[in-house]
Amino acid sequence: MWLGPIQDSAFAERCLKSIEGQEGDYATWKRMHGMLSLAKEVSAACEKAGRADGQELADPFYFSCNKISSYFKASSAPTHAAV
Repeated sequence: MWLGPIQDSAFAERCLKSIEGQEGDYATWKRMHGMLSLAKEVSAACEKAGRADGQELADPFYFSCNKISSYFKASSAPTHAAV
């Protein structure tokens, strides 16, 4: 379970630099480049708007551990162990 910011412009920039010039190595290079570029732009816009954490929403997801466990037909972990 990830509890950090959804977008991080510095990380997206590092990923973009790492795939630069490798179009032939990845069949999905255009998609990777597009998604990373979008994440970088959204994060930069949020930072410019005063959202230092880079998230476009204050609380992007609400979920219940019990509900997620039910999707996998698994028993849920105790709440104190999941959070």
